[in-house]
This record gives sequence, C-alpha cells and structure tokens, in this order.
Amino acid sequence: MSSTRSSTTWPTTTAGGASSSSGTRRAAGCSPTYRATSPPPENAFFGRPRGGDGVAGCNNPAGLDGERADLQAYFPTNPRAGILASPGAMGGEGPWVDPEVGEITTPYVVLPGLVEGECVSLDGRNYLEVTVNGDPSDPRADDIRGDLTPEWGLHLIDVTLVMGDMVDLVAAQTEAYLAAR
Repeated sequence: MSSTRSSTTWPTTTAGGASSSSGTRRAAGCSPTYRATSPPPENAFFGRPRGGDGVAGCNNPAGLDGERADLQAYFPTNPRAGILASPGAMGGEGPWVDPEVGEITTPYVVLPGLVEGECVSLDGRNYLEVTVNGDPSDPRADDIRGDLTPEWGLHLIDVTLVMGDMVDLVAAQTEAYLAAR
C-alpha cells in the first residue's frame, strides 16, 4: 500500500452476480491526487491504465474503508525545501499558520482538518480527490501548495498529503506482524 505506486485491477463478477476486482498488479507509476475543485482533464497523466484493459486502483490511506477522511498531511515548513521548490509549483502562499499565533520551529507541520481525501471515479479515471477546508476565521493557511499543471494535479505533494496516514499504517501493520509471531 504505497501512495507512490499505482495498480491496475480487472473487474470480475462473483457467483452471486456482485462485481469485485481481482488480478490486482502493481505497475510503475504514481497515485493520482487532484483537487476536488480541479478534477483531472482528459489529457491527465494519471487515473487510468496507460494501455490495455482494466482500471486504475485508488487507495486512501486515511480511509481504507472507502469513506472520505481527514488526511494527516506533513507539510514542509520551508516552501522552498524539497520538491515544492520545483519550478511551476503553485498554490497557497505565505506561512502555514498566522505568525501572530506562533512560530513553527519544526521541519514539518500538521494541520488537522485542513485536507481530506476520498477515492472517486469520474470520467473513466480513479483518483484520490483532495478537498482543502480553508477557513479565513482560523489561524491556519486557507490553501495548500503543490499544484503543477491540470494534467499533473497535486503530484508534487501526493506523498506529503498522506504521510501521517502511511506512518500510522506501517505502525499498525508492524504491531500486527509482531503480535502474530
């Protein structure tokens, strides 16, 4: 379950006539993330197989049950650090929290409730739809950085958006593995 890998699934039908997916295989590629306000265009790079039959899989590490869920994003406090310094990275500007409230002194900041995600299917594409819950009345930033172009969506921060959720999943899986030994 990596947010930086995609999978292709082939639909099947069970004996009772219910649809399911089987034959999942991992394929090189990235998990697509797009803003709810900017779904992938027809020429998007992600969200469906690059060739052949099947559909692109989507996993939301914050909501493995398929429901919309708050994402535990680990945002870098320095917007010029790492991949966010890439040419063309657009989105929110300024600090993650109002400087009058306090200064962030860590390399990353978590802003609970700011972003949520849900796997959606739209126009033949499956992707993690990200909603930014900006609120001008609270001290948090009202937008996020990470947009590149409509075709790329939020690819610059697709791992950033789910990092805390991935850490929690690894911890839970490790605990289960150790308990079963």
